[in-house]
Amino acid sequence: MDGKLQSPGTWQRYKLGQARVTDWLKQTASKFTPSLTPPDASESSGSSTRTRNPKLDSAAHKVHWSELEHMAQTIANNSKPEEIPWDPILVLRDVVALRKKSARFYSKTTDQDKTGRLKLSNQQHEHIIKVLEKVLSVLESAVSGVRPKQKEEPRRAGDGLDMKLLDNMFNLLHFQEPGKPAKTPRQKTPEAEDVDPEQSESESESDVEEAPKSNTPGRKQAKKASKKGKGSKGKKGKKASKPKGGAKKSSKAEDNSWVDRFSVGRNPDEVDGEELDYHMLIYCFFDDFNVIRNYVNERWADYFYNKSVSLNTLAVITNAAAELFRNMENELLYILRDNGLSNLCTYDAMMEFLLNEVGILHVDYDDKPALKEEQDEKVWREEYDWLAWSAYQGIKDVFDITPPGKIPMIPPSARPRPEYGPITGDDFVDFNNICIFNLLTEIAAVHSMKKMQEQPPVIPGQPEMELDFEKMLELRKYTSHFVFSLQLYLDIRNIIDAQVEVAFEQLQETGKVVTQCTRMSINTCDTVFKSYWRNLAKRDIKFMECYIFHDFTLANKKLIADCNGLDV
Repeated sequence: MDGKLQSPGTWQRYKLGQARVTDWLKQTASKFTPSLTPPDASESSGSSTRTRNPKLDSAAHKVHWSELEHMAQTIANNSKPEEIPWDPILVLRDVVALRKKSARFYSKTTDQDKTGRLKLSNQQHEHIIKVLEKVLSVLESAVSGVRPKQKEEPRRAGDGLDMKLLDNMFNLLHFQEPGKPAKTPRQKTPEAEDVDPEQSESESESDVEEAPKSNTPGRKQAKKASKKGKGSKGKKGKKASKPKGGAKKSSKAEDNSWVDRFSVGRNPDEVDGEELDYHMLIYCFFDDFNVIRNYVNERWADYFYNKSVSLNTLAVITNAAAELFRNMENELLYILRDNGLSNLCTYDAMMEFLLNEVGILHVDYDDKPALKEEQDEKVWREEYDWLAWSAYQGIKDVFDITPPGKIPMIPPSARPRPEYGPITGDDFVDFNNICIFNLLTEIAAVHSMKKMQEQPPVIPGQPEMELDFEKMLELRKYTSHFVFSLQLYLDIRNIIDAQVEVAFEQLQETGKVVTQCTRMSINTCDTVFKSYWRNLAKRDIKFMECYIFHDFTLANKKLIADCNGLDV
């Protein structure tokens, strides 16, 4: 699948990137000094005479904020510019930008908080940002003399952090194996060979062994929504440059045991026991939804305008997006419950929290257009649409028209037809309502057949969104990931317009080709004819005849239509 959907989420970039940079600072600085504690701190604690052994496996040890600048200065003073890798600087830039977004929220809402908690959090954010900016300045100054000019340009606000950068950060870390002593730092000598400037930016020339790259993908590519009023516009992030150098891997690079000890997503390494920034956590959840949403919508637009993306690819990435939404919500709920915030675990609570209590980070609430129409459009695009309000309101309407235990069964001839090309807000409301209502009637027909055991619990090829829709009708409850999946469905219906029928025709044509080839292989190949695969092939042919070439719900629809004197 495209790497866009396999990059770290915004929350992972926010926390995991910060932890990896801290580990790199500690490990690298420990090679030049026996103690990482700043002189002032060591004298005040009375431990200036003690020498601490450098711990290369620093992920297990906390680092105080006051130590970071001292570590960066130690690295800059004892390293050549070309020996300092560029990846930690890029990751640190991303972390600082995300922290500034969170700090802006706290600064806006401090006056409204009567508990003083937000004020304390704001002071903590401002202090951490200043420390990280100093560290970033030290590292950038240290490498500015040898880096190409384009390397010195800051990353654009819309660029997300590629997974390769965080992978490269792992490669810069040395994970010490249990029971083995740490390596003695190698002292630099005047006779040391100069480092080849053509070597990879991602590899350090210090005595650090290369760790294997993590193959664990992140949830998705996340964007920086720092540009005001563009919260729902996603952009593709840059890919990290591939290493040019031919550094030889050590034998320990083949040992993957460190992967089992590495935690990604829920509990990345923290520094200084920082309190959970739950507002940023929830904001990142919705922000990542919009990144995935925009990416999938762009691919469907490519199909609509020039057919540059196949329907097979679109089916895979759309269903994968629904699975990503589910995984995102599971991780979010785990963190919230683990921190005593179960009251924020529903979509309604999170939506109300962002919309009415604390505000949305990327929205400039001071920017108010003169015309009411422009103001309404701005609020809709930057707030309500960003929160998937259309899908949420559609679900509420479904509950209003379907009493508990009752499911509407309406034949196709009696269903309203959507008018494509909505322009105004009212047009979009009508379009979305009709699309959801028509989808509801189809889901209800399938769900009814399953309850009567006329169909299996999961029909072959049934999308994740439809399965979640059935669960919602059964339990009369909905999850955040279902709201997101339904919103994505509405977006796609609006994009492909009346070509939704053309897409179904193409599906049938593909099914005919597959069926023809499968039958030919059964009848002409002796190996296939005598194998177990023959039974599977026959089963798949029956599946396609039932679910692709024919409407398996037609009999029930016709029965209901005849009872009401209607045509199917």
